[in-house]
Amino acid sequence: MKAQPLSNSNSLVDRAARRALSDVAHQEPDLLVDGFPFTPGLWNIVVEPLKPRTMSDGGIEVVDVSQEAESYQVTVGRVLKAGPSALEGKTSSGIELANFAPGIRSPEDLIGKFVIYQCHVGQQLTIRRTDQKLKVMKITDLLGVTDDPYAWKFYI
Repeated sequence: MKAQPLSNSNSLVDRAARRALSDVAHQEPDLLVDGFPFTPGLWNIVVEPLKPRTMSDGGIEVVDVSQEAESYQVTVGRVLKAGPSALEGKTSSGIELANFAPGIRSPEDLIGKFVIYQCHVGQQLTIRRTDQKLKVMKITDLLGVTDDPYAWKFYI
């Protein structure tokens, strides 16, 4: 039996099928597993911001303009890489950076954790081959660590 090509119909089922096929075709590599092309220096860290939602809480597809607007508001991301001095030293007020969060005492402990960071901080980088967006920022720009990154809402 030969598979039927997707029609050019704009029905909800056809749009969902096209989106699922495009998601499979354009899967981004996991930079924690597949290697990372950048090593941050000193107290800098590299964060991969969460992707904007494609479906609303009610199950309605979010339009591209709203996704783009939400991507500017997202302040939660996963730490991919940390510089060698990320948790060494003190802040200007004398607080030890090693006391950043319970259970996180070294840069290796921070990698893979979801963090909340300040809005409009860091330098945005784009990996050319995958078009993934990353942020490089200082450890002091972080507000905290979260176990549930999807618990946060970003209003447009």
